[in-house]
Amino acid sequence: MLSRLSLRARLILAMAAISLFTILVIVTGMSAFYIITADLWLERLSPEHRASLDSLEAGEAVTAEDLAYIVSTHTQDWATYYADAEGYALLICSAVALLLAVLVGYRVALRISRPVEAVSEAARTVAAGSLDARAEFSGRSSQEIEQLVQDFNALAIELERADHELTAGAAAIAHEFRTPLTVLTGRLQGLKDGVFEYSPELLEALIGHVGALSHIVEDMRTLGLSSAGELVLDPQRVELDGLVRQTVDEFDAELSAAGLSVTLELLPATVTADPGRLRQVLVCLLDNARRYAAGGAELTVRCAADDGGARIEVMDRGDGVPPEDARRMFDRFWRADPSRAREHGGSGLGLAVVKAVMTAHGGDVTCQARDGGGLCFTLTLPRQDGPASP
Repeated sequence: MLSRLSLRARLILAMAAISLFTILVIVTGMSAFYIITADLWLERLSPEHRASLDSLEAGEAVTAEDLAYIVSTHTQDWATYYADAEGYALLICSAVALLLAVLVGYRVALRISRPVEAVSEAARTVAAGSLDARAEFSGRSSQEIEQLVQDFNALAIELERADHELTAGAAAIAHEFRTPLTVLTGRLQGLKDGVFEYSPELLEALIGHVGALSHIVEDMRTLGLSSAGELVLDPQRVELDGLVRQTVDEFDAELSAAGLSVTLELLPATVTADPGRLRQVLVCLLDNARRYAAGGAELTVRCAADDGGARIEVMDRGDGVPPEDARRMFDRFWRADPSRAREHGGSGLGLAVVKAVMTAHGGDVTCQARDGGGLCFTLTLPRQDGPASP
């Protein structure tokens, strides 16, 4: 129960408990001193005066002489034997109480500081470059401390993921640039040396490789702007069903060459969005279907209004991916089967760009397996209440 209290409450209770404990130690010690001194004084009385004292305590009458003797003896013995001892007893009890309070306070402080020290040590380890370090401690602590440890570990995990993504991304970018650059360098050098003869077909192929490089650069730029929170949109009033139909028509030749027949199920839907970016998203999804669902015969594209916003669905009949992989499809450079991805081409950035653009619109994109095989990509755009830009 105490472990679920806030840190402030635990500190207040700890200080109150230590103070109470200190007072109890001093009171108990001084009480023991007074009991012992009383017993010593009683032993100094004669049996007759001891009997008189018992009678006095019982409420019986005693002679004035006996009463005076008892009082004078007590006063004299206290001044002679016990007055200085009382000060020493108080000093000893205070010292013992202070020592015990320090020990108890040390244990309380240790329980509070141990997880903080674990976070500090893990932070130094992370700062030194070991991003796999985690703050660990045994036992229970306050809600704030436990949350601090959890937040730090989450931060360390995110840093490790970002570092891995950066390293893998650099390698993937180098790989994606290497092939077209190698081809361009070889062909251009061959033209210079006379190994190849100039032809429109060769020029078209070279332009295609340059276009592939430009596409990768643009994807990287989009993702960089998204990560920096600077992906600028040009919101306009968009008839989404018309935009979808136009984009599919422009991409129809590539889809037909891949053996895909497109079925459009478009209902009127109007949103405020960046039409250029939405077209970029649709082309990415259509190109993804062309690469990985080729020969699947059926490709269905739907559009409809949804809860004040709009929804677009791109559904193919390709091989699909396992559910655990569907959640990672929008990570940069992630591929379920790298060797198959190289066979079909692509930089591994397209779906990450889709996610970035939809997030910038305040929407989302999800991917789910379809009954009967294939994938369904769902784009959702929220209600836009503000005025559209002219």
